Order: sequence, then structure tokens, then C-alpha cells
Amino acid sequence: TGALLIQDVDAWGFAAITTILTDNGIPYDVIGSAQIPTYDFSPYKMVIIPSAQGSAYNTTFNDNLAKFEGFVDAGGLMLMSFCEQSSYVPYRLPPFGGTNNYQTESNNYIVEPAHPIFAGAPNPYPGTSASHSYLTGLLPDDRVLVTGGGAPGGNVVMIERDAGLGMLVAGGQTFEFGWGNGQSAGLILENMIPYYYFNWEPDIPWFWENPDSGAVPAGDVQNVAIGFTALYPDLTPMPLGDYYATLEVRSNDPVSHTWHVPVIMHIVDHYSYYLPLIQKNNE
Repeated sequence: TGALLIQDVDAWGFAAITTILTDNGIPYDVIGSAQIPTYDFSPYKMVIIPSAQGSAYNTTFNDNLAKFEGFVDAGGLMLMSFCEQSSYVPYRLPPFGGTNNYQTESNNYIVEPAHPIFAGAPNPYPGTSASHSYLTGLLPDDRVLVTGGGAPGGNVVMIERDAGLGMLVAGGQTFEFGWGNGQSAGLILENMIPYYYFNWEPDIPWFWENPDSGAVPAGDVQNVAIGFTALYPDLTPMPLGDYYATLEVRSNDPVSHTWHVPVIMHIVDHYSYYLPLIQKNNE
């Protein structure tokens, strides 16, 4: 439970993230980059990586990338700013693949404007700058949320990435600078920290969906099969009992962006089946 903020300095001198965490009643701890190799991430629901931390921070982060990947794989939520200053080489690498590139943009375009983290933000939204970095080398299932420039088709500035049982949310916006200067990147930061903390849950290994994504034409229907298992991923049996989860269905519907469907699995010792006795008379 709670959040772990890993930072050496307040980005651009603004205590944006700690203020947002406090204002939303989210418990948190703060460590510096020197503690990354030895600190235990596992007690936390969320790990937060802030903007513009410097070259030494970035080097330690990249050297321990596998540790962050392990946290997400195990069901952790990682909110990562990969926003850099041009001199802060090496730039931080996104977990699980891709390249962080430096380029400032005075406007950002919101690809998924119905997403709750963009509530109240104009589209496109300006900034000085709106973002400093963009990603290349995306994975096939990455969800692009924001691109650079004032129109669709720009460089990828913000993504959601599912991995293992967890999720990475990564953005190149000037989040803390925007927060301190009344710009939209700061509003997005104010929205995203409580939204993901209170609404996101790790993937559940005992049920799955097929297909788990797709496109449905207007007025059409897509059936989705739900599967269950009473085995852990290592194939050991799960204990008897009741298991509860919520299936989140996301779409680009501007009115109903997200639905939540309750899911319950009962694991019992065995079922008894009683068949009627059928007797055939000899003829």
C-alpha cells in the first residue's frame, strides 16, 4: 500500500508530487537514487519517478532497470516521468523497452481526451514547454495517450504499458514545472496520481479475457470469453475459498470511457454430480 517517491531534488524547485500525495491522503515514503539498489519496493502499490533529476540519478536508474521491471511484473504500478533537461545524459530508459529522446514541444495533443487524467485540460494544451521528451521503440500493446505538437501524429509523449501483473505510465511532460506555473501539464499530474492510485488494481492471474483488446464498429457487438483457473502461475493449487476482482473495460467512448464488472470465483473441494438411474428392460 502507499506510494514510494524516488527523487534527489524537487523538479524545478516545486514540491508538486509530495503536495499532491498529501492533499489526496495517499501515504508515501521518499528515498534518494542512491537507495535504489538496496531498497525494497514490494510493500508499495505505486512507485513514482519524477522529472529532471540529473545525470547521476539517471545512471543509477538505468543500472537498476531490471528491479523496476520486476516491481511492475509482480503487480506494481509505476508512474514515471522521463522528462529531461538536455544535459542530463544518459536519459532514463523506459522499463521493458524503448528509447527516451530529448525534444521540447510548446504544445501537446491528447490522443485519449476521455481519459479521466485529462479532465479540465484543453486539447491541444500549451506549455513553456509542454514536454521535453518523447519515446521511440514502443511495444505493440502500448496505449498512446499524448503526442507532441498541436495536431495528431506527433512524437509519442505519454503511454500506458501493461507488463506482467502491473502497469507503467510514462510521460515526457514538464509535470512539476506545469504544476508550479499553472499550466496543463501540472493539472494532468494532479489528476493522474490520485486517479491511478485509487482506481487501478493489478492484473489478476486467476482469470483472463480473450480477446483482451480490439475494435468494435459503431452499433456492433463483440463477445469476449472469460476464463478461470484455480492454479497459480507456477501451477500450484490455490487455496479453497472465494476470490474477488473487478474487470475494467476501457474504450474511447466519450460518454462511458470505463466500465467496472465485478468478478467472483469460488474454489471448492469438489462437486458431486447425481445422474438419474436409467434402466432398460430386456426384451
